[in-house]
Amino acid sequence: MGIREKAHNDAGCGVKAPLTWLGRNFSVSSIARSDDQRSHTTTLTFVGEFDFSLASEVRDALDAVTPPVRIDLTKVRYIDARIFGELVGFAKRIAPERPILCGLQPHVQRVFELLQLERIFTNVR
Repeated sequence: MGIREKAHNDAGCGVKAPLTWLGRNFSVSSIARSDDQRSHTTTLTFVGEFDFSLASEVRDALDAVTPPVRIDLTKVRYIDARIFGELVGFAKRIAPERPILCGLQPHVQRVFELLQLERIFTNVR
């Protein structure tokens, strides 16, 4: 089952409601794909929190696209090392093309800089 199927928790009118379990709210994570025919660029928009449990879904989404690729992380609240590893692995697989990362939140931007990922990604602030 892909991440889009896991993310289906529709509260009506296309609004996603938080999942609740044992009194705690959990966000729904999703990856949406859009293709720009003019620039021939595919954009993957990540929304939510991404940890190791979603690594295979992230890898599948990345492997389903061909360069040039833009990865929008504007709405990502959390991303762990395993997901960064999937992004780096993807960048290495499509080299010499460089994926474009955009919308990095300050906490994600800091990790990006600490890992010196500007060597393999194009970062658009």
